[in-house]
Amino acid sequence: MKGNIMTIAICDDDEMFLESMKERIIKGLNRLGREDVSECDVFSYTSGEMLLEQCIQDHIDIVFVDIELGNELGFDIVKKLLIIKEDMMVVYVSNYDHYVFHSFSCRPFGFIRKQYVESDLERVLLIVCEEWDKRNKVLLMHVKRETYAIKLSKVYVIEMQGHNMCFDMINGNFDLKYPMKKIEHELEEAGFIKIRRGIMVNPFMIVAIKENVVYMRNGKIYPVSRADLKETRKKWMLSKIM
Repeated sequence: MKGNIMTIAICDDDEMFLESMKERIIKGLNRLGREDVSECDVFSYTSGEMLLEQCIQDHIDIVFVDIELGNELGFDIVKKLLIIKEDMMVVYVSNYDHYVFHSFSCRPFGFIRKQYVESDLERVLLIVCEEWDKRNKVLLMHVKRETYAIKLSKVYVIEMQGHNMCFDMINGNFDLKYPMKKIEHELEEAGFIKIRRGIMVNPFMIVAIKENVVYMRNGKIYPVSRADLKETRKKWMLSKIM
C-alpha cells in the first residue's frame, strides 16, 4: 500500500481486454473522485504465475482476475494469493455467468461479466472504494492540546487498562488517557469487534477463534466473554468474505 492510493492488478490472458480494462478502471475511479489513481498504480499480468511472483513487490491491494486463464483457473490463483496477502480484495472477471456462485467460496468483492463490463464495473468500483475507505480510516483523538491520528488498519487491539487506552499496533504500542466510550461507536463502524468489556479487536488481524479464545496475527491471544462469543465469531466470518 502506497500511502492511501490503492494499487490494482488486472490478470487476463486476453491482452486487448487487459488494456481496455485498465483504462476503464482508471476512468471509473477518477469519476468516483479517485483522481490520484493513475496508470502507474494499475499493473497488468497475462498469467497467474506472473501475478503471484509480483504481487508483493508491486504492493497489490486489489486484483481483477479472469476466471479462465489459459490452463489455469482464477479460483486456484486467488487461493494462493490470499495465503500471501490475506486481506487482498478480489474481483472475478468472466464471460460465463455460471461461475458467479462458484466464486462466492473464494471471498470475492465482486464479479464482472465481460459482456456487461461497463455496468458491472461501475457497481464493483463503488463497493471497492467503500471498503478501501473503511480499511484506511484514520481515527482522530484530541487529548488536551494534542491531536493523534491513528490509522485503524495498523491496529491489532485496543484495550482499556485502568484509565489508559492501550493501542497494540503494527508499528509499536502506545497509551492514551482516554475513555473507550467516546470512540466505541466509531470503531464499530470501522468493523472492530468488541470481544469483552474494554477490548476491541481488528477482525483482519485475527488468525483464528478457538473455543472462547481469539488468536491474533502478532501472536497474542485474548479470551472472549461468553456473552460476546457468538457475535464475535459472526463478525469475524463476515470480515473474511467481504
